[in-house]
Formats: sequence, structure tokens, C-alpha cells
Amino acid sequence: MILEDQVDLVGIITWEDGESRRQQATIRADPVWIGRAADCLACIPDLAVSRHHALIRRTKDGFQVEDHSRNGIEINGKIVTQGILDHGDRLRVGHQTLTFSVKDSEVSSVKDRDIAVETIITPGHVQPSRPMLIVVLADGSQEVVTLSSGQLTIGRDIGNDFVIPDKSVSRRHAEVFSRLGRWRVRNLSHKNPVRVRGKAISEIELANGDVIHLGEISITFSSQRPEDHPEMPVSALPRNIILGILVVLIMVGLGAGMYHGLWKPYRTRNLLSEIGLLVETGNCKKAEEKLRDLYSDFAGRSDLEVRIGLCLAEQEAQVDPEAAAQHLSKLLAKFPEEALAAGILDRLGEWRFLAGEIEESQGSHKMALRQYVLVPEGSSAFVRAQEKISQIWIKKQVKAKQNQNVQELLKKAEALFKQKCYTLPVNKNAFALYKTVLAITPYNPKALQRIEQIKQYYLNRINSALEAEDCKAAANAWRCYSLIEPGNTRLKEQIMECRKRASARQGTEEEKMVRRILQEGGVKDSSWVLEYLFEGDDDSKDSAGSPW
Repeated sequence: MILEDQVDLVGIITWEDGESRRQQATIRADPVWIGRAADCLACIPDLAVSRHHALIRRTKDGFQVEDHSRNGIEINGKIVTQGILDHGDRLRVGHQTLTFSVKDSEVSSVKDRDIAVETIITPGHVQPSRPMLIVVLADGSQEVVTLSSGQLTIGRDIGNDFVIPDKSVSRRHAEVFSRLGRWRVRNLSHKNPVRVRGKAISEIELANGDVIHLGEISITFSSQRPEDHPEMPVSALPRNIILGILVVLIMVGLGAGMYHGLWKPYRTRNLLSEIGLLVETGNCKKAEEKLRDLYSDFAGRSDLEVRIGLCLAEQEAQVDPEAAAQHLSKLLAKFPEEALAAGILDRLGEWRFLAGEIEESQGSHKMALRQYVLVPEGSSAFVRAQEKISQIWIKKQVKAKQNQNVQELLKKAEALFKQKCYTLPVNKNAFALYKTVLAITPYNPKALQRIEQIKQYYLNRINSALEAEDCKAAANAWRCYSLIEPGNTRLKEQIMECRKRASARQGTEEEKMVRRILQEGGVKDSSWVLEYLFEGDDDSKDSAGSPW
């Protein structure tokens, strides 16, 4: 916690913009706004971010963040309305994660030292003449540290040459230094290890492509200097050759043997290192070209192809989330196991959800619904997508009937209620009529009572199905229940657990999910909502006669 008299400390928030460039805002005496509006110091062009989403101000207790949005904010994964930020905290606003750190305003900046910190924009900005460290932080953001001379200390404490605000890193964790023209890394921590080439080390000489692991942070040493590249093994050729014909035969035999035994593994190892570096620096197209060179030599290429495909999709998502989602579907089709292990479902869900929000903001509610219903059930965006479906479903029906008489609406609703047409069919059900009544008379006792009874009916059906381990029936009842109360994550988790147990008997849930996603192909109307909600609409946007 920052005390009132520590006036020499400033707060810093760091994030990446839409072009993967690292941005930073400093908090001193004046408050700092975070939002989509142009007048925000931390301007984030994300539709899920409000115009003035959050405010960070300095108080006697420290740096306080306040929520001023409808969508909320999270600190380290916990939803809050306000809170005090500590060094290393991660603040989530919409789809954007910002890192908060505290620094001494009088501490010399890194650019005044022998070590320069740069922002990665394109690989063309990297100076090849000097060795560098490519730092990948826990939130996926990257920084390049160019090494010139002297030494570089790395750790969580603000007194280090390079500060990493991550709790898995020690306060003073490691030191990278030059000795006799070669760069080395040394462990400075008594508690946490420094790992290089898969082993914990106290000190080691670095070679091009070596990855230094500090807690959850990976740092790649990259150098084009010849002395930093492992020497290619050389075979000693016979020195005393008597017969000319034997020389030819030996040379042909050695040539084939050296290619397959020495040069080919060397080429593969260096190409792998080069591809990994290209992916880390965001040059995915070049990485893809290099990977093609390995196809004839390297059997384990699927993991690399998935990484490159994800990299390309993430860049594509900045411009066209729908195209990025299609890219992921192709990866799932080609490498389902590796793609799922790489976290495909969460990304696919987020991009489908974002594509839906974009369509909805442009008035294309039918196209938005197509995206929301394609959000995979295993992704973190699934519950939010169900809420959106519910909102569109109710909004369309309520607005279509708002001009009708309340008593007449209640009469029709009661008739449908007695027939147990609670939420289906979509265009003729009791729930929609009761919601319409509440839109006209918000506290109508009959409508409130009936909606509560409908909710309880589906809740009882869900619980009964779960007790009987009938996951399909539970899921069907949940679809109707979620229209009334979409935010009940506890119930959804119970249903997902039931499906996981069932999948152990009938094949893995993930395999089924992949098959379903591939069958949908990103375009098929797979939801029961779409089958009825826009009946008769030919245009992708809602027609002029629609209630929108």
C-alpha cells in the first residue's frame, strides 16, 4: 500500500493497442480516465469498453480505481466496483488487460543506462547488430531489451534495470552480463530458480535461441553474432587417400552421411530456433514460410503450425474477428488435439462474441445472433453470449407487441400459460407476453407472479434431470431457463459437470465439441432461436418493418 507521504512514487498503467504496440500512461496528481472516448488518457478502441469506463486517482490510501461503466472491471480476475491497486496488479476493462506498476519518479529511466527497452511494432525495427532479450510477459505482451555493454539486473523490484511486475518473479531474480565478449545469465534469487535449456542454473553462457525462464516469464536470447551461435559439428575426413577411385566413393558416401547425420539436424535445429523467434516477435507470415522448409525434415511440425496459426489469427482478429474465428476452425479441423491444448476454444468464443457485438452495433441483429449462437459452450464467453441471445430474443418479441392492450396481452398470456407454452414456440409463448406487459406496466403483479412460476418450473426440471444424470434434458431446460435468468453460472457449471461425466462414458466432450464446431463451419444456424426468431427475414440486417 502507498502511504500519503510517499509523494515520489508514480503509478503506471501499461497495455497493448490494436496494432500490438505497447502503450503507457502515468498517474501523478491528476486522475486518469480509461475508456473508448478520445479524451481518455488511456484510450482503448474496444466496443466492450465504455466511453469513460474507469477512473484511477491517487488517494491517501494509494492508487484507487473506480468503475464508471455498465460492463464492470476486474482486478486480478475479481469483479470490483472500486479498489486500491498494488504493484503488479492486472486490471481488466472490456477485452483489454492493463498492468499496473509503481515506480520512483526520480529513478533514472532505462534509456539512460547501457540497456535500452524498445516497443515491438514490426521485426524490421529490431537492430540485428546487437544481441537482445525478447521478454514475453504473463499477459502475452512483449518487450525487447537490446544489450550493449555492462550488466542488466531483472526482477520485480523497481530498483532493477528491467522491472517485471509479476508475482512469480523474485524481487531481484537474475542478472545478464558480458564476460570476455560472451553474454551470460546468473541467478540472484535464493528462493526461485532460473531455468535455461530445461535445467535450473546458477550461471551459464548464453547461445542464440536460449530461453531463460523466470517464474511464468520467458526471455529469449537472440543474437546474430557468430560467436553466439553453436558451432556446427564437423567430421574429420580421411587424410591419406591412396586410390583416386576410392576418394570419389568415400566422398560420395560421406556427403550423404554428413547431410543426414550432421547438416540436416543442424539445419532443423536452427530453423526451429528461427521460427520460434519469428513467432515471438510477431512476424507470423515469415514463420509460416520457414515452416514449409521444415516439412520434409521435421515430423513434429503440428505444434508449431498451431502456434503460427494462432499468431496469424490473433493479428487478423484486430481487423476482422469473424475471419479470425474461421481461421481457428481450420486449425481445429487439421490439428484438433494440439489446437485444443493451445486454448483454441476460449479464443474462438471471444472472437465470435466480438464479431456479434460489432454486428449488433451496426444494427445487424440477425447476423449478431448468428455469431452469439456459435460461441462454443466450453469457452469463457459462452454465458455472456447466452445473455445476448436472451436480450435479442426478448427485445424483438416485446417491441412487436407493445402497442397492444395490457388486458388483452394478459388474456393471451394466461391462455398460453395454461397450455404450458412457457417459452416455446418462440413467437407465441407466455413468457414473451408477460415481459411485454411489464414493459408497459413495470410492476404488474400477475406478470411478475407468472414469470417467477415459469422460472421455478424450468429450475425444477433442471434439478430433476441432474439428479437422474440426464444431461441432455438438463441442457434443454437450461436453454429455456437462461432466457429468464441468463446469469446463473452455478447452474451452468452443474450442467457442464454432468456433461463431463457423461462424456467419460461416450467419448470426450472436447472431441464432440470440435465435431460440432466443424459441422457448423462458422455459418450454419445451429440454434433453435435462429430457427424461429427471424422467420421470414431475407436480409442479413433487420428489415424496416422489424421492431428494431
